Amino acid sequence: MSGGVGTTSLATALRAQDGGVHRGERVQVLVCRATTESLLRAATAIGRMPGQPILAVNAVDGARPGRAVTARMTLIAPYTARTVLLPHVARWRELPRPIDDIRALTTAARRDLDRSSRRWLDAVDQIAGTAPTAPRAASTLVPMVGHVLRPERAR
Repeated sequence: MSGGVGTTSLATALRAQDGGVHRGERVQVLVCRATTESLLRAATAIGRMPGQPILAVNAVDGARPGRAVTARMTLIAPYTARTVLLPHVARWRELPRPIDDIRALTTAARRDLDRSSRRWLDAVDQIAGTAPTAPRAASTLVPMVGHVLRPERAR
């Protein structure tokens, strides 16, 4: 939706093309931040594009999204293929090149990762349609009306 929302991070993890800032074109995955302003922009874009994209919502901090953000995600969810909340990974703010860490995460064994990294990768799997809770289908654009997916707790 705008710069700095996490599109490059997610594209790297999915091994997908980074489309940059959304300019109205149809996309498979639309990325925004977990703020009411960013979600409002996402809702406007989703309402104008054909099809139902997956909405990836990046948490802005380690706290759970507030009521206003959760309500907006719930309102948008029926118009998306899936709405997935990506948890915050605090250490990425401290790294000079967090993208290198994301590349390493995608090839590491999950059991070797810290909890926040595992939860983030679980959310990426939900976006990709490969998580056990994701719908089984040939395409990742199968409508799943009214569901906001959150990464399952790592055990």
